[in-house]
Amino acid sequence: PAGLDVDDTRTAIAEWQAAQRGTPRDLQAFYRRVIAAIREVDPLTPIMVDAGIYADTQSLAVWDGPLADPRVLYAVHMYTPWEATSLPNQRAGFTRRYPGFEADYEGRRLVWNREAVDAHLSLAFEWAGEHGLPPGRVVVSEFGCLRRWPDCAAYLGDVISAIDRRDGHWAFYTFRPDEWDGMDYELPPSVTPGQYYWRKERGTMDALPRDGSLMELIKRRLSPNDD
Repeated sequence: PAGLDVDDTRTAIAEWQAAQRGTPRDLQAFYRRVIAAIREVDPLTPIMVDAGIYADTQSLAVWDGPLADPRVLYAVHMYTPWEATSLPNQRAGFTRRYPGFEADYEGRRLVWNREAVDAHLSLAFEWAGEHGLPPGRVVVSEFGCLRRWPDCAAYLGDVISAIDRRDGHWAFYTFRPDEWDGMDYELPPSVTPGQYYWRKERGTMDALPRDGSLMELIKRRLSPNDD
């Protein structure tokens, strides 16, 4: 979409990564060493590596190329823009609504909608294509939003659609966490954090309702018959 210019941030990330080469912060060198050790005993199991810098798509987009191992999968995360998907938005009373809210992105204000989500995620798949990798080598290994955010369903749906449209893989965060209720999509919005922790302290979490519509949305999208 208009205004989604990532050149400045990608340049800054590329410069930082280049400055780390040959140091303990050289992530790709670390991966090569670990992968070589794994392959000494296991030549077949796929190995997933994340892009670094919070596994952001912009970080992967400036890698100078893929790792040599043909069974490596490249993982990125999707919580962008975090001001809306994460705890600060809940504490602010869900003031950021999707689609259509503005948030800081690349040093500017960007309106977030399906097109913006798609453009942000596309960076990982475009990188794969530029280096001759099939889209199935890209995994959005974490994504999500606060289950009590009124627009979480719309956001989740747009993220999944953007990945599925490119034949990538995805894994949502999270399924039945035992420490935090914020992204437990089986819980309906009526279950407050207070109720969750009250049940947790008393060992009665099995009594929590697990009929949340967000998990039903995810289950539908996991179905091979989903349109």
